[in-house]
Parts: sequence; C-alpha cells; structure tokens
Amino acid sequence: MVNSVVVILGAALQADGAASPALRRRVETGCRFAAEKDADLLMCGGVTHPEVPMSEAAVMAQLAREMGFPNQRIYREEHSQNTLENAFFASRLIKEKGWARVTIVTQRYHVLRALFSFKSYGISVGYKAMQGEKITPLLFFSYLREVPALLWYGVRVLNGQCRK
Repeated sequence: MVNSVVVILGAALQADGAASPALRRRVETGCRFAAEKDADLLMCGGVTHPEVPMSEAAVMAQLAREMGFPNQRIYREEHSQNTLENAFFASRLIKEKGWARVTIVTQRYHVLRALFSFKSYGISVGYKAMQGEKITPLLFFSYLREVPALLWYGVRVLNGQCRK
C-alpha cells in the first residue's frame, strides 16, 4: 500500500482549456518527485472559468498520464476554487486514503500560504517547489501579492471561515 501522496496545486488554465506553462511545470515537478518517492498523485483544482468546462485537476491528470505516470495512482480533487479550498477538499481525501506523508507542489512564492492552508485543516505537509521558474517582473509581483493573500487567509482561519 502506498502511504504517501504528492499534491499538485492547480493554477489557472488558458482560455482554450490548455495548461499554462506554470501548471505544466508543476505537473512535471510533481510527477518526477512522486516517481522518486513511490507516491500517489493528487491533483487539486476545480472549474475556474465558465467558458472552460474542464477542471484544473482533469487537465493536470491528463498531463500526468501523457508524462507516463500510471493512471491508477492519480487522484483528482475537482471542487476547489482557491488554495484554502484545495486544502479543505484534499484533506478529506488524504484522511480517507490514509496517506501519512503528504508533499505539496507549487511555486516558491505560493509555498507559505499553501502550507498554512493545509495545516489549518490538520494536515502536516512538506513541499517541493516547482522547478524551472524564471525570474521575471511578474514573478516579483506574485511574491508581493502573497503578503496580503496570506494575511487574508489568516483572518479567515481565525474567524472560523475555513471550516465547512
């Protein structure tokens, strides 16, 4: 029985439903890491654009299969719309499947908020930062955006809004 899982957090799909370059890199990083650690994969992300009927998790699962990851070891969480919901819905499946070791895969700038979100639901996680990220002005603004986002998540958790 596999006792560990690599949780790949979703990212917005392109207008045509294709994976963004960042999402593709998250899946590549997650697949490599899961293969090294003999872990299952859990793809997180719901339908985030009304004009794109596929969930982020479905697109990521397809990419993982194309990369040669075994279909029977890929799980999908397709309800979440943000990181806190990723953690909420994934925590249910993590507990149901009995995965003891959980590693999340996301961009470096997103790691702190992702760890906070999962710990808010009682899930102890490690992380693997996505590989192949280039330093750009957009990346700089992504780091800046995380400060108010993390504060907002903290307020939501303290107010009990993360419990459903």
